[in-house]
Amino acid sequence: MVLGADTVTCVLPCSINHGGCSHSCQNVGDASTICTCPRDLILSPGKKRCVTPCSLGNGGCSNTCQNSNVGTAICKCPAELVLASDNKNCVPPCSINNGGCSYICTDLMNGTVRCSCPTTFLLGADKMTCDTDVNECLENPCAANATCTNSPGSFSCVCHCGFHGNGFTCIAEEPTDETSMSCGCRLRLEVDGLTPGPVLFDLPTLYYGAANTWIKESDGKFYNILDKHPTFQQNSFGNRSSPNLWSAHIYKRTEKCLILYQKCSRDCEKLARLTLREQTLSTNVTSSSGFGKTIQKSMGQIMCERSNDFLPPPGKRIVVYYHPGHQYGNEISTFVFHFRLCCSTLSLSDIGHVSLWNKKCDERINFPELIVG
Repeated sequence: MVLGADTVTCVLPCSINHGGCSHSCQNVGDASTICTCPRDLILSPGKKRCVTPCSLGNGGCSNTCQNSNVGTAICKCPAELVLASDNKNCVPPCSINNGGCSYICTDLMNGTVRCSCPTTFLLGADKMTCDTDVNECLENPCAANATCTNSPGSFSCVCHCGFHGNGFTCIAEEPTDETSMSCGCRLRLEVDGLTPGPVLFDLPTLYYGAANTWIKESDGKFYNILDKHPTFQQNSFGNRSSPNLWSAHIYKRTEKCLILYQKCSRDCEKLARLTLREQTLSTNVTSSSGFGKTIQKSMGQIMCERSNDFLPPPGKRIVVYYHPGHQYGNEISTFVFHFRLCCSTLSLSDIGHVSLWNKKCDERINFPELIVG
């Protein structure tokens, strides 16, 4: 109870000015009150007045506040924003879990999102997930002499064997490229099993690329081996294997060395056989006359002149030697022809010592036959 206005009578607190409440007042005990509000209002911080929820700090809403009929605030957002998980703040849709997009999220003015993908992917059926890889190779981005390989989110271009570059630009290999390797071939006279005999004939030098083989002729020009010898790549001599040549950017020096030894040995034999035209020394080749002119001479005659020696019947065999570049060691023999070289000597008073090819390897051969041979 509290003292009334007459200062004589004791009365209930709510009977004096409605206990200070703007709406309902409830007596608690003898001297205190509790103010209550209708269901659509709430007590102000002073616990006396009933107000709308939105009148207190905009109901906690970041944007628009709407009073409900149960004394709560309902937050609303502009069209381009959405309500966050706290039901108070308005945020762009993409700020919540990336708008549900797996990659790129773009906010739209109507409060929705548009999902998009990197250029290497396509949007899936759900319009949210980038689950289909774009096959860039269908657009032929690589050079004409390159292979395109598609991969998730990317692609690669690799020049074909016989070309070099970054895959977008591929240049045909040349025998003069730094990655090319050379192989010297020559014919020598057989002396013994260990000692190389005199050089009888220098064959064209072989040059190897990743996919091509060239020869360098005596005129200093390079020719593709197949232009000179169309059957060169056919493995018609023996049963030796024909391993693929190195790709210069893949193989180490040791591996390149081993492969070069394999090819150089085999190819010098091939070149020698093709040059001698299926085991004959009668093939005519161009040779210097010593007077600034060139003449045609048989291989046998050139070899006898180079050996500068008397080789009576049965003569000596001809050995093919190869030399796989100066950095890979000395000359090595690879093949011995079964036929023999016989040379006769003739002393002429006005010329001097002359070496002539004894084509038939016959001791009884006479001088006219040597000249004809």
